[in-house]
Amino acid sequence: MSSELHYSSAHASHCNNSISLQRFNSQQDTMAGFVNRENRVPYYQRLFQEGQKNGVRQWNQTARSKILLYPYYTILFGGLAGSMYMMSRMVLGHKTWFGKN
Repeated sequence: MSSELHYSSAHASHCNNSISLQRFNSQQDTMAGFVNRENRVPYYQRLFQEGQKNGVRQWNQTARSKILLYPYYTILFGGLAGSMYMMSRMVLGHKTWFGKN
């Protein structure tokens, strides 16, 4: 009796797997743009290898690098400058950004 139960549960599991496979295959037709898209790995591989030969850092090689790095540099160095300015004012005894106090 237990072997029949085990067989039936294994058979049910196999049927569920085949149903999910059929569902996955039907979804491939609807998501064809995602599944069959262009492979960009060779493009980026050439880009990074050429940049390495020219002495360009990896994080500064793509077209989006400037869009991402310039705001980052602004926040980084602006925060550093503001911190240094306020530390020097605190050493002099001023607790505000401007004025005597």
